[in-house]
Amino acid sequence: MAVSVNAPALAATAQMNLGGLYSLQQDYDTAIAWYEQGIASATELSLWGSAAHGLNNLGGAYQKLGDHAAAIAQFEQSLALATQTGNPTLQATALTNLGVAREDVGDLAAARASHQASVALAR
Repeated sequence: MAVSVNAPALAATAQMNLGGLYSLQQDYDTAIAWYEQGIASATELSLWGSAAHGLNNLGGAYQKLGDHAAAIAQFEQSLALATQTGNPTLQATALTNLGVAREDVGDLAAARASHQASVALAR
């Protein structure tokens, strides 16, 4: 395993990958647990981009469960980290996910603003 070779960054990635696998199997509670572990590991290592990706995935799992408030909170945290890292692609991804989540709750004005900001970054 990654931890046995002293590769904590690899362990964080593997934890988030397990979250992705459980999401594919629609076991969202287990996916959330793995995403949270991976995000915590990435955060502890100051791997802000990895943490932001994990938060996007975590938000998606909450979205699948219908917990829109939790999904929006994760996407907002992801956007904050993506902005902190200066990664426009990651920012655009977080904004797109945030826009879809805002659509889900009927906040169409906020959804439009998120999507427009994403498009502006993606150009």
